[in-house]
Amino acid sequence: MKTLPPDRPNQLSYRFETPDPSGGNFETLAPFSGTVKEATSLAEGWQLVKLDHGQGLTSELTFPGQRAEIVGGQVVEAGQKLGGLDPRRPVLAWKLDWT
Repeated sequence: MKTLPPDRPNQLSYRFETPDPSGGNFETLAPFSGTVKEATSLAEGWQLVKLDHGQGLTSELTFPGQRAEIVGGQVVEAGQKLGGLDPRRPVLAWKLDWT
């Protein structure tokens, strides 16, 4: 699902979900290279990773599962593994923001 918030013209949100979990391995990968702004665990096994891609472009990825060993200030490359999704809840929310 893709959403365009009416009050945030510089933001795009995606939600990826597998309706019938196969128990396979799903990974969260960095969409573009950048610097980790925040990497934290949330309630109920959810993870949050915020990336600064430069030139005013940021990503926020939220998913249930395990986060890779990444820390704030770390540089990541496009396609680098940020974590693994819980195979029982393969959901990924990705918010892209530019200013």
